[in-house]
Amino acid sequence: MPPGFIGDAGLPRRTAAEVRESAVAVIDRAADTNRLPAALVRRWEEATDDDTLWRFAPTVVNGQLGAESLLVEGDHVTGIVGWAALAQDDPARDLHWILTSTGAAAEEALAAYVSARSGGADAELARRALLHAELELARWLLHGIDTRDDAVIDDAVGLLDGLVASVHEQSSEPLTSDTGPILAVAEVERLLDETPRDVVARDAGSTMLTDSYDVEELRRHLDADRADDVDAPTGSPPMDATAPIPLDLSDWGDASPPANGARDRTA
Repeated sequence: MPPGFIGDAGLPRRTAAEVRESAVAVIDRAADTNRLPAALVRRWEEATDDDTLWRFAPTVVNGQLGAESLLVEGDHVTGIVGWAALAQDDPARDLHWILTSTGAAAEEALAAYVSARSGGADAELARRALLHAELELARWLLHGIDTRDDAVIDDAVGLLDGLVASVHEQSSEPLTSDTGPILAVAEVERLLDETPRDVVARDAGSTMLTDSYDVEELRRHLDADRADDVDAPTGSPPMDATAPIPLDLSDWGDASPPANGARDRTA
């Protein structure tokens, strides 16, 4: 989608620098709880300090994309629902959930996305998406603390402790060029399977989320935080997921990919 209508509709627009600052804020808040392992603080801070990771051009994103967002009939996607977080933001936000899925889904989805962007996807997209996925565990911890829900806190702490163990194992992809290894897809699944939980086992094909992880509950909590944030951009109030968004999309046909795969190299 062309980004022009985002500003016209008063929807949020974040630069690469602001996306980076948001990640830093999550890490700082999680570290202040004294429940975030020091190894993860170092790992994530090294990622946010890596300038290479944040050289991307913001694009139009759904912002809350997940398996539940897709309407499917047979082998075809017939629609996408849940557009309350529509914005100009980091494209990796729309990919972090699929890149922690099982089997070949992650690789196939990433390859299809890169092909569809016709050279517009940045080289660090996958690493940044996986960082966003790991930070979801920190957000889950913060949600539990903010709501004083011991079950959520214990669930998040268990996953974070398991993630620390995986950081020290040899894996396929690092978060940055000089940090410890990032979780491979299979290792994410193994981590979740080995985390002690008195719950029913997950189906194969599930993602990095736990059984007690309620994505809708977390989204409502994050939306409330944005509504209370005095630093939120003017003209970007919390949105009703069911409310229609007045958008002028008449110029979509004029949109075209950047020439010669050009992308923002200064962010």
